[in-house]
Amino acid sequence: DIVDIAFTAGMEERLDEVEEGKEDWHDVVADFYGPFEQTLENAESKIEKVEIKDEVSDVVCDKCGALMVYKMGRYGKFLACPNFPECRNTKALLKEIDAMSSSGGSTGAQQGGAVSRHLPIGSVVLRPELRRFGTSWAVRLRLTVPSRSVAYVVKDVAAFIDTVRHQEFHSYGRKLAFVHTRDTLSERSRTILDVLERAVRIRESVTGGAPFYRRGAEADTVLLTGDETGELLAAFVDADAFLDYERPYRMRTEPVRVVDGDPDLGLALVWSDDAEGYVVRHRLDVLDIVEGSSASFVAVAPSLSESLSRRAEASGAASGGDEVRIHRCSQAFMRARQAIDVLCGTARGEDMVVAPGDTDLFMRTVAPLFTAVTTDDATDGRSESGAESEAGESGAGVRGIPIRLPEAMLRLRREPCTIEIYLDREPMGVT
Repeated sequence: DIVDIAFTAGMEERLDEVEEGKEDWHDVVADFYGPFEQTLENAESKIEKVEIKDEVSDVVCDKCGALMVYKMGRYGKFLACPNFPECRNTKALLKEIDAMSSSGGSTGAQQGGAVSRHLPIGSVVLRPELRRFGTSWAVRLRLTVPSRSVAYVVKDVAAFIDTVRHQEFHSYGRKLAFVHTRDTLSERSRTILDVLERAVRIRESVTGGAPFYRRGAEADTVLLTGDETGELLAAFVDADAFLDYERPYRMRTEPVRVVDGDPDLGLALVWSDDAEGYVVRHRLDVLDIVEGSSASFVAVAPSLSESLSRRAEASGAASGGDEVRIHRCSQAFMRARQAIDVLCGTARGEDMVVAPGDTDLFMRTVAPLFTAVTTDDATDGRSESGAESEAGESGAGVRGIPIRLPEAMLRLRREPCTIEIYLDREPMGVT
């Protein structure tokens, strides 16, 4: 009776009378609930119970290995481990209607055209693109899935960070769409995400979320400090992975590796009759320096003369002569950075000349910042004692960065002056 149309119509009529004051609501509820309660008791005792089994998905629980099942919760369907309560793993089930037939990922059950998408753990790789932007560093992201040979540029970095944080589903087109979780990212990519997320949150907290904090950058770019950029580069040190770097004035990026240790800049002073002085030569140009509190980095590339020499040796090959490499450098390198920037930077060009009258000044001010070696030792970069230079060791000056000098200049080198203070107690005090 309770599902009969005549019953519901009669109940509505009586409720209308309650509203008009013609009937007491207590009587209406009592007349309804007594028979209704008896009907429920009969149904419970006579109707056969049917167990509704959970619908099994093809998503593997990343904690215990069981196939997860679909559950209904407060906010709709979600994935849960069937081994509850021993395993309490759950995943958000996000759907896209009629649009994912050609995208990758683990396909869940279809319900009216709704398809869930999950990618394997660690299968998504973030590849940053780095360029100098004034005193900051501009970073863009490229999202790649190597197993599927697909790559997409992240058009809004802050939105991407939020998508991962909330484990949301996002589509990049017909070839790639998936639920974004931290587990989906590779280990190095999670480090990159942490650096960028912290940078974005700090700037949003300062500006209240206003977009002008980007200082000219677009939504696809995050501006980092030297500390933040150093933290990002540290994730690539001696790793089998590339990042993209845009050298000054090139307006295009190129893949580079990050290695540990100071670069051998190939610094040397060579006498030139034509220049009537000592010509400063170097094999590597210093393109950029990232100065961080915990780690600093320098981007170097072969100088023009070195590139031409390499190409000539390779019988005129047009490539492979000026590749960029980023080095994690020592404190010794950073203490000498101003001198290095003058001698090896790109702003002043090549072939600077030290006049004979300036050699004494050069040996007193510039040379102590480097480890002086004779031109005879130039092939192996060792110091005069034959020991390998130790980056970061300090003594008379800053050691670790070799500079090749002719014997005539080495003879002008002065022994370091060490100031010693002696105290003596006397009847009238201390002298």
